[in-house]
Parts: sequence; structure tokens; C-alpha cells
Amino acid sequence: TTANGSDEIQYVIMVTHATLVRETQTTTASAGNLLDGTFSLQFDTSATGGSLQYSGKIFADADAFGSWYSVQSVLEAMPNIGEGGIQNVTCSAADAEFGYTLSIIFAPRMGNVPELVLYES
Repeated sequence: TTANGSDEIQYVIMVTHATLVRETQTTTASAGNLLDGTFSLQFDTSATGGSLQYSGKIFADADAFGSWYSVQSVLEAMPNIGEGGIQNVTCSAADAEFGYTLSIIFAPRMGNVPELVLYES
């Protein structure tokens, strides 16, 4: 409503509460014999306007995070993930054949992401 001779100021405050979801993916590195060498992962965001990218070589015994050649660092070097795109990486204990499972938690800004795919080993 308005009144003659007065200025009216209206404020509209919208509050939304959304649950923050961080997508987690697991990748299991396992072979029929001792796991050794390197592998790469493919990440294809072309369906959402991004691109198809391949990680650099990831060493079978790479740290999950914290070093230059860690899984997190290699993934964040990919243009369609970028620095800060991975929130956390954990690695299970090695099994009898030195296979292990990586759990990769994407940062919330990444939203719902496509699956990481083993590209080469």
C-alpha cells in the first residue's frame, strides 16, 4: 500500500534451507595379482557443458592427499575438476594383493558429478 506524500520501502527477505550434499565416489584398484605401476582416470562432464578429461598418471602407491603426486592433487589438476574440486580422499588398507579402495569426496560446488572411470592401468 502507499500513502500520499510518503515514500514506501519494502523489503522481501527469502530464506531457503538446503541440505549441503557432497558427492562421494569410490574407486577400487584391484588386480588378480600384485598391484603395481600407475593408472589414470577419465572424468567426462561434457553432458553438462564441461569436457572429457583424463587424469595424469596416478601411482598405485600414491598418497590419498597432501603431496604433489597424491590422488587429490592429480585429480584437481584436471581442468574440469580444478583446485578445490575435491574435498577429501581416503584410501583403505591394502588387501592381500595390495589392492585398495579410494573414496573421493567432491566439493559441494561440483554438484552431482559423473562417475570417474578407470582409463588405463
